[in-house]
Amino acid sequence: MKLRSILFFNVTASLFALASLLVTIANNDPFSSPFQTFLLFYLSFFVFIWSVTTLLIFLIKSRIYNNQLLLGTYLPTVRQSLFISITLTIILLLYGLNIFDWWIGISVILSFLLLELFFETKYRQFKLNKER
Repeated sequence: MKLRSILFFNVTASLFALASLLVTIANNDPFSSPFQTFLLFYLSFFVFIWSVTTLLIFLIKSRIYNNQLLLGTYLPTVRQSLFISITLTIILLLYGLNIFDWWIGISVILSFLLLELFFETKYRQFKLNKER
């Protein structure tokens, strides 16, 4: 699969998720909505943040690597944006349930940061072993 088609899928996923998010916000009353509405809201928020951060991080990485579109830089970008979107969705969910505290937020952010550092070191070790 070519990288341009993957990027096109990412852009369309972000547009559909944004449309779903806006429809969910505009057409539902949060005080009388069923569980499915909240699930749709958080799922569309998650997909929208995931696809937008993937595009932003990939754009920044392509600018750093002199406008080269590389599949090798795209796959770690997807993982990094996945962790960012999971973190933001969990924080928004906890804030919506009125159980958000700064200590909880910091621990959620640190746990996903340490998870990303773990995967990054394993990826670098795999890359070094593959070159030998």
